[in-house]
Amino acid sequence: MKACPKCGTKNLNSKKYCDECGTSLGLIPNQEDDENISNNSEIITQIKVISDKLSKIELNTKKGNSFAISDINMPFASMVVFMIKWAIATIPAVIILFILGSILTSVFGGLFSMIFGWTNY
Repeated sequence: MKACPKCGTKNLNSKKYCDECGTSLGLIPNQEDDENISNNSEIITQIKVISDKLSKIELNTKKGNSFAISDINMPFASMVVFMIKWAIATIPAVIILFILGSILTSVFGGLFSMIFGWTNY
């Protein structure tokens, strides 16, 4: 059984998240393993630091299955890759907006030239 570091609820070893509060249990050792590492304060300190970092990522539950992440700690290289993918994903949207703008300009330009009698001689 894994004990949740946040609320203390005991969860099955196969669980990745606490059944009670939703805190990640991925880096928390089994309770049986606690006896083996109780003398090693460095490992316990590292587990507490990791637990504190995980608790900083707050999930604000809204309605249903939707949620919003309010804080993300991401390595620089991962952030660069994410931003490049994001920039590439915007290319189709820019093309669609350009086509829509061209169509609207043509329609309104033709409409105004008919109404006001603008012609190019």
